[in-house]
Amino acid sequence: GQFSLENALELAGAVLMPMPAYGTREVIFIVSSLSSCDPGDVKTSIRRAEEKRMRCSVLALQAETYICRFLAQRTLGRFAVICDFTHLKEELNEQL
Repeated sequence: GQFSLENALELAGAVLMPMPAYGTREVIFIVSSLSSCDPGDVKTSIRRAEEKRMRCSVLALQAETYICRFLAQRTLGRFAVICDFTHLKEELNEQL
């Protein structure tokens, strides 16, 4: 199937909503797609993620896409384009 950032955000938001207010809601997207096939407006889903205080980080395996960088910036997450396996391990360790 095709990657949908909007559907992934909505699912993550639904799963993380039961978390208490003092907890953190963090999501790491590891993306290898060069596009996002969304059924609606993905920026609306990004605004909802901001309102829910979700922190979304994106690790892109192939190339930078505007919407993934935008998501990470708006939700105070991290964004990185992975260069090799060592870089992937370093970025994942930074997240943990």
